[in-house]
Amino acid sequence: MLRAIAQRIKSFYGSLTPSHQDLKHRLIQGAIGSFALKIIGSGLTFLLSIFLAQALGSNGLGTYAYAITWANLLSIPATLGIDQLIVREIAVYRAKSQWSLMRGLLRWSTQVVLISSLTLTLVALIVVWSIQKSNQELVWAVFLAITIVPLASLRNLRLGATRGLDKVVLGQIPDSLLAPAIMIILLALGYGLLPNFGVYWVLFSKITAVIITFVIGSIWLWRSLPPTARKIKPQYLGRQWLLAALPFMFLGTIELINSRVDIIMLGAIEGVTAVGVYTVIFGVTQLTAFVHHAALSVLGPSVATLYTQGNLTKLEKLIQKSIVGVFLVSVVIGGIIIVCSKYILLVFGSEFVIGAMAMNILLAGQMFNALTGPVGLVLNMTGHQRQTAIATGISACLNIVLNALLIPMWGINGAAIATTASLIVINIIKVMMMRKILNISLYS
Repeated sequence: MLRAIAQRIKSFYGSLTPSHQDLKHRLIQGAIGSFALKIIGSGLTFLLSIFLAQALGSNGLGTYAYAITWANLLSIPATLGIDQLIVREIAVYRAKSQWSLMRGLLRWSTQVVLISSLTLTLVALIVVWSIQKSNQELVWAVFLAITIVPLASLRNLRLGATRGLDKVVLGQIPDSLLAPAIMIILLALGYGLLPNFGVYWVLFSKITAVIITFVIGSIWLWRSLPPTARKIKPQYLGRQWLLAALPFMFLGTIELINSRVDIIMLGAIEGVTAVGVYTVIFGVTQLTAFVHHAALSVLGPSVATLYTQGNLTKLEKLIQKSIVGVFLVSVVIGGIIIVCSKYILLVFGSEFVIGAMAMNILLAGQMFNALTGPVGLVLNMTGHQRQTAIATGISACLNIVLNALLIPMWGINGAAIATTASLIVINIIKVMMMRKILNISLYS
């Protein structure tokens, strides 16, 4: 299957001139490496989900998922959108050999994100500490989860810069592969040795995994930098970078709210047990989405490079070819999961089988997402992140309204319908925007 996808890319790039051959080889290698990495990473994440579901139950898993969701929400404004901007800018500076700007962006981004993430984390910790709730375990879980934000933000910067340097696979390994592997090892040790294994040990394992992957990501980024970029005097465009990054921050925040508002509202309306069930079914649907995410990781730097070179024809063909392979694989995986949904959920425990219908609804949304391809990525990497933010904002508002209406009536099924509907709407809007702004079609 991976060979077939790689062959599609290879056949497309066979017509390129010699000056584009390096891009062809990078894309083929990146595609194969990213897909293989996503398969392994998704497998580890799936095993981790099974372990947590069986060890914690729906209530404990819901507490953990709810706490981590709040930490993830804070991580977006903590980076000010620079972790997304840096992928595009590093790719552009590399293409133009602007090493002083590359060095300046790396140093400036570290300083700014460190200050912003520490400030936001401190404020959030004070707020959580002041909250008095009957569910003290949930409050403490959120408190611990928030401490992850600064290091996770800096780690994301380094991984984004590494991908911008066209080290696509290397930039994904710490988060996609090493982090779940480290958590599995620590959780297995804790489960076997600790008499009171629970949510707090899981959060400790998460924090440890972030620390280790931050160190590894920093080392790999430094080694990936061209020798000139390590020694040259940095040049700064701080105001320009910040203005360019803020739409990414808004976009990232809205996108994360859009994708996780179901969990937050489920927790508020139905309680953490419903969150636990929903977390499991959402995790299973990611087995379909991993192909889409792998394609985005590969295409990001290449989209920025082709757009910078003004080669929109090649960019359009690249997008169209990627959609075909991603959609076919997603349909096959999604179809298998739909047919075997109840049996798959029994692996996690009988209490999770009630989520079968909601899982199938979410899978339908993921397959539609694959059908529309990397539209959001293309808009972002070509400097049209403001348009993406508008589309995402519309979708997020729709998602919140639908969740508020449907969760009280249908519980997790209502949350799944709301999430799927908003996902379809946002992709339709993005496709229309890409066609109007860039004159790029997905299928013709």
